[in-house]
Amino acid sequence: MRIGGVFSNSYGKPKRQLSIDPAGLQSLQEYSEQLEPDLLTKYGQIEGWASKLPGAIVRIAALYELAANPSAIVVSSENIKAALVLAPFLLEHALQALSAPVREQPQHKVLAYLVEKQEATQAQQSGSVGSVGALPSYQTTTRQLQQQFGKSSWLAHSDQQAAMLRGLLVELAKDHWLQLVPVQSTAQGGRPAELWAVNPKAPEIYRRL
Repeated sequence: MRIGGVFSNSYGKPKRQLSIDPAGLQSLQEYSEQLEPDLLTKYGQIEGWASKLPGAIVRIAALYELAANPSAIVVSSENIKAALVLAPFLLEHALQALSAPVREQPQHKVLAYLVEKQEATQAQQSGSVGSVGALPSYQTTTRQLQQQFGKSSWLAHSDQQAAMLRGLLVELAKDHWLQLVPVQSTAQGGRPAELWAVNPKAPEIYRRL
């Protein structure tokens, strides 16, 4: 049935509530749980939009259902799954349409800061008398970076600053810009701070971007 048919079968008639069958609700819940961790990392730039995507998926599935059966009162799991197929495409489109320019994105800002610190560390070594051996690596903690960027617009209004920042660092580590350094527990037995070491070759690679 075309969109016009759905409209003509609904216009002027009493409103009715559609429910989702249990299997469809389970599929939707599983997708929402998979999406949640990425809202602070991969989709941080469009977090507000992406967080509403599961609801949009339900509305798309409901339209599928009504197109097939204007009298439907239950959205089937088949139509929920059919709508979920669109989710990756909708997310990628939103990233392209709504994200800030690359150099304005949080991950790039953190990387630029770390590269600057790495260059300063290398310059300090080269200025030392008798310095030889491998290039030094600038090291910092998640907490120190949170203090550095805490007032930035992209982090200041987040209620999960540490989680968001750590997610960015994990993504940078996947691309070999930095590495998580194993740290022993504190003398008091507390949780050790996360220590990150910048790739000594980061400035050289960064300049080629």
